[in-house]
Amino acid sequence: MAQPLVVAPVVEVRQKLSAILARFRTEGKTAAPLFLGAHRTPEAVLLSYQQYQEIMTELDQLQSQRDRSQTDMVALASVRAEGQEPTALSHSLEAQVTAGQLSDADALTALKRHHTQGPPT
Repeated sequence: MAQPLVVAPVVEVRQKLSAILARFRTEGKTAAPLFLGAHRTPEAVLLSYQQYQEIMTELDQLQSQRDRSQTDMVALASVRAEGQEPTALSHSLEAQVTAGQLSDADALTALKRHHTQGPPT
């Protein structure tokens, strides 16, 4: 069961801001976020800069993965609109590109090599 959200009053946060910042410096990314607002209604969140950086990095990665996935879906629809179906290798490379494990250029190189040299024997 989730713990109830504790919202600190703005007046209290203002009075204790130095101590709050000292806690963030000491605890770093393990510091618990501080919710603040009026009448027990959360209006803002204070968190350590390390936590903020981690959140933004993860958000950037998720947005990049979403963008790659959307690009792949458009490409797949284009191939299927031409009455074709991608090969198992194409699906595998697409999954690696979407996951960020392989660049578009490396996937293209692998496909070209496969189609010019043929499948491994």
